[in-house]
Amino acid sequence: MSGVRWWPTTLRTVRHAGAALAIAYLVVAGVGCGSGDDDGSPTASDLAPSQVAASTVPPPTAPGLCDPLRIGLAVVEPESESSVDQPDQLVELVNVSEDECEVDISRTERASPEMEPSVRLAPGAIGLVWIEAVETCDAPSADPLEEIVLDVNGVEQSVTLTFSPRCGAEVTAFFAE
Repeated sequence: MSGVRWWPTTLRTVRHAGAALAIAYLVVAGVGCGSGDDDGSPTASDLAPSQVAASTVPPPTAPGLCDPLRIGLAVVEPESESSVDQPDQLVELVNVSEDECEVDISRTERASPEMEPSVRLAPGAIGLVWIEAVETCDAPSADPLEEIVLDVNGVEQSVTLTFSPRCGAEVTAFFAE
């Protein structure tokens, strides 16, 4: 036990067997922390081949980014004003590129927090933004929703709305067909 000092008075004053074991354990642990060259940790030759070699799993391939300017944006009037299932105004997005696009609407003011803020549009796919007028208000909206702002692969694009309801409007849905 070179390098370890033994204090027999400490062990004699301890009356509880559990405490005596704890002190003895610390003394043994102190012996293992000596300044020798062999510290007991594994060397590279002790490792399994899977721990030494580089990963054999290839990284996932990410889809190519579409050209943000190849997203067609247009305000479209709903098909029927009598249908309860139709919005007051629609913005249509068409991906005319050969690559998938990620479109995010979170930059638009008054987007409903209950809707998904982004969609991925496959080549040729159509996305729709539903805009509904706020039904009741005390006074006309001082800050109307005039445009929809989209982020297409990090590039901001916007489309101006063609209607201006008295109480304002809110984006209520955003999805790909």
